[in-house]
Amino acid sequence: MAECSCIQGNYNFFAEAIDKDTIIYQDLSDWMDEEGYVYPTEYTVYITPPLSSTPREIVIQVGQLNRLTANLIGAIKDGIYCFETESCGVSYKRSVAIFPYLRCCTKQAWATLGIEWKEQIEDVENHLKLAAINAELNNVQLASKELRFAKILLENIKCDCDC
Repeated sequence: MAECSCIQGNYNFFAEAIDKDTIIYQDLSDWMDEEGYVYPTEYTVYITPPLSSTPREIVIQVGQLNRLTANLIGAIKDGIYCFETESCGVSYKRSVAIFPYLRCCTKQAWATLGIEWKEQIEDVENHLKLAAINAELNNVQLASKELRFAKILLENIKCDCDC
């Protein structure tokens, strides 16, 4: 009897940009471990970047951090990324807000403008949090809208962002 690697209903992962060229991805899924099942060493994920309809096929190593570079998935832009996989006939799909440029600019705003701009910078951070929450709930349009608000607010602060 062949042994299978199946997600046990909870496709979960951590994905975050560490800079504008790299996303770190770590699988946190619940895998079946009963008799007849094996814990996988790798599986395939299809990542659709923002403003794209073409998913990129990526092989993910289970149990370790995976470094997804711009060479693998294209330029890493601020936006909503769609992650999809299939396991034992079940399709899983999750969205994640990834915003390396906006995060970098927000940090620079704190560093250069400081406490005098606290309220405005916190407004930007709140919109980024709402974008992440809405993406997690698969409210992609609302998440994208929050990222646009954050970008506009940052532009109004007029911080010299060299990210």
